[in-house]
Amino acid sequence: MPTEPGAPPTDEAVETATVTPPRNLPRQLQDKIQYNIIAKRNAGFTYPAGKAADYQIAIISNLEGCFAGDTDATGRRHAVTWYLTGKESTKDLDDSETAMLHKWLNAHKADDGNWYVDEDACREAHAVAAQALREMGQIELFDDADNERPF
Repeated sequence: MPTEPGAPPTDEAVETATVTPPRNLPRQLQDKIQYNIIAKRNAGFTYPAGKAADYQIAIISNLEGCFAGDTDATGRRHAVTWYLTGKESTKDLDDSETAMLHKWLNAHKADDGNWYVDEDACREAHAVAAQALREMGQIELFDDADNERPF
């Protein structure tokens, strides 16, 4: 039933948008990742020869996938890596850092044969990138609203 001009909208006319917050705030995620990196180092974790590079390539691909459609996906990927490990380039990560970022992204192979990053990890990556850019002194033009996100 249509409403009269100036009348409040009916329940059917009101659209609600739900935004799922990230599991962890950027600082919480940074603390968790750092704690687990140190634990892996203390346990003497290392990949077999040559395997770390494979995982680093997966991290690059997965983080870029989180920022698909963003004109600065690479810059945001570097910001996330810097914020969580203190190293901008994935190639500079040690085995423990590589393992923790790979585990955090939690990519899985779907029935269509493609790999997909965990949606929660992508939400966290967006929040981390925004925080990292703020801490790097870059001012964002918008309030990190991104209506092009796939989730």
